[in-house]
This record gives sequence, structure tokens and C-alpha cells, in this order.
Amino acid sequence: MNLIAADVGARLGAREVLSGVSCVLETGWTTIVGPNGAGKSTLLRVLAGLLPYQRGTVELDGRPLADWAPRERAVRVAWLAQAGEASADLTVRDTVMLGRLPHLGLLGTAGARDDAAVDAAMDATECRDWQYRRLQQLSGGERQRVLLARALATEAPVLLLDEPTTHLDAPHQVALAKLFRRLGTTHTVVSVLHDLPLALHADRLLVLCGGRVLAHGSHDDPVVHAALVDAFGGAVRIDRSGARAMALPDLG
Repeated sequence: MNLIAADVGARLGAREVLSGVSCVLETGWTTIVGPNGAGKSTLLRVLAGLLPYQRGTVELDGRPLADWAPRERAVRVAWLAQAGEASADLTVRDTVMLGRLPHLGLLGTAGARDDAAVDAAMDATECRDWQYRRLQQLSGGERQRVLLARALATEAPVLLLDEPTTHLDAPHQVALAKLFRRLGTTHTVVSVLHDLPLALHADRLLVLCGGRVLAHGSHDDPVVHAALVDAFGGAVRIDRSGARAMALPDLG
């Protein structure tokens, strides 16, 4: 399932945040990268149908995003906000089960399939061992893994994740990167990341700067690498001497 944006323009108040953004997001893991204020989170919210845009079109699987009923869209597109919200009094398992709401509705009763989806999501994010603890008892990194599990429990073919590695230590960042690469074999995974070394492990990168797309292509595309350097004003350099390119700070 794919998401296609064509000439999208969006404003926040009087400020134009996205200008003429076009991209095709398909099966695989794509990271959206760029400096602060580039429009990364705004683009993700537009793609999720959470923010209106003033120009252009967004299509999900060949249909305008606005034509999908909310529940139809919710079982196809899962969303993780940059600062995800959930009641601190809920247990981990209850929080992850909220990801099944698009399937169950508000009055539905969870069954074996729902329990299996929740178990699989908690296993994928390594939070099942403390599934009966309450969110208020968790660290920031633990909470982030739970909120990601909630998105995964939806079993949506499209995952839109805004800073999913926030608060995570290095081992769990690496674990999630490996998870996104595995999911990318069957899902459309789109994540906003500030961590450029991690972002370069994605299948594709979309480089934003000033609300415009500078480049969109494979993680090993020299054009993408050049756009990264330009987007960050030369503060980074791309080392292509190894098997996979690395982003490094350029201290002159």
C-alpha cells in the first residue's frame, strides 16, 4: 500500500510550512530527514490525515485520503506522534490494546486475534515482560516502546512514526532500526528521524529543507548524500568508504 503526495502546500497559521512537496512512499522503510523547522513532522501529519493542506493532493492506495472513512483509514495507517499521549494509569497491555480500536470499535470485545496482535507488538518492541506495569511507572524510553507497540498492534500496512527512537538508548535504537527494516519487506514504514547515522540505514531517505523536497532516493544515492550536506549547511559530511554510508559531523 502506498501514499502519494503531489504538490502539497500546508500552512501553520500565517506561515507556509510545506511548499510543493511531492513524494511516492511505497513498501520499504523511508526516513524523512532535515534540519529543525524543515516541515518533517508537518508532512507526516498531512500524510496521516491529521492536518489539512491548502494545495495539492494526497492519495492512499490510489484514492484521495479524504475519501477514506476514518475507521477505514485507521486500520490502514497507524500513527505515532512525536510526543505520544496515553493515560498514565493504564497498564502497558491496556495501552497497546488501544491499537486494536480501529478493528473493535468503542464497544467491541477483544478476542484471541486481538490478544495475539498485542502480544506480537509487545514482543517486537521488547515490552512484554512488564505488560502489567502502569505507564506512570515507566522511564521515557520504556514508555516510547509501549507507544510504538500500540501503533504496531493496529497491524496497519502503513506506519507513520514521528521520532520513534526518542528517549531510547543505543541498543534499543539499533533494535528498532532492525525492526523497521524487517517491517519494510511487507509494510510502508515512514519515520521522521534526527539521528542521521541511523537514518542512513533506511531503504530510502526523503530530505526536506525549508518545506521543500531536496532529494528522495536510496540510502546510497550520491544525490541524496549531497542534499543531506546542503540541508544541514555543511555541518555534516557523508563517509562512503565503508559498506554503508555514514553521516559524520564536519568540524572543519
